[in-house]
Amino acid sequence: MDAQVQANRRAQIIFAAREVFACEGYSKASIKKIATKANLNSPALIYWYFDNKADLFAAVLAEATLMLHEISLNNLIEDLAPQEALHFLAQRFFEIFECPANKRIFRILISESMNNAEVSDHFAETVILPLKNYLVPYFQQKIAVHLLRPHDPEISARAFVGMLMHYVFTDQTFPQLNASQPLPDVYIEEVIKIFMDGLQGENLSV
Repeated sequence: MDAQVQANRRAQIIFAAREVFACEGYSKASIKKIATKANLNSPALIYWYFDNKADLFAAVLAEATLMLHEISLNNLIEDLAPQEALHFLAQRFFEIFECPANKRIFRILISESMNNAEVSDHFAETVILPLKNYLVPYFQQKIAVHLLRPHDPEISARAFVGMLMHYVFTDQTFPQLNASQPLPDVYIEEVIKIFMDGLQGENLSV
């Protein structure tokens, strides 16, 4: 099979899977339903590209968070000052959830992660850990040049990711609080100001 045809078919399956997972949830979604959504002649075709449902779900998450991995692979924030870098990362993170299907996927992750270790692991490995693990060496670098005060970068990375996750979690699970929820841009600005007020080093004036 032509490589481009294979790539297109794989993308078609991932798109269909995202829609089925978003509507049915992880547990109720089936390979058969995904194959039907993807207009495949047989569910068996999916196994040409993915080992099982868990592997396909991981691919859906990876596709949804591709922009975060591109930041890491291309070192897009390495030379930015901390305030600029954190603003850039936060904006990209929130952009993931502008897609309605991704919002539904996130709600599935929240509801099923507590009872399904497989889903929880995929969420951590695809969304949380890549962002945290990218921030740790970045913070180490900025500490070394005194743009951030000496501190444990593992803790600060966890704290910053937690601030972003809190906004998305509240937005998706407590709609009654949305009236008092600030707009994403406002939230990003305030969170970064609070964060940097505690971490700025001697060579940085925020």
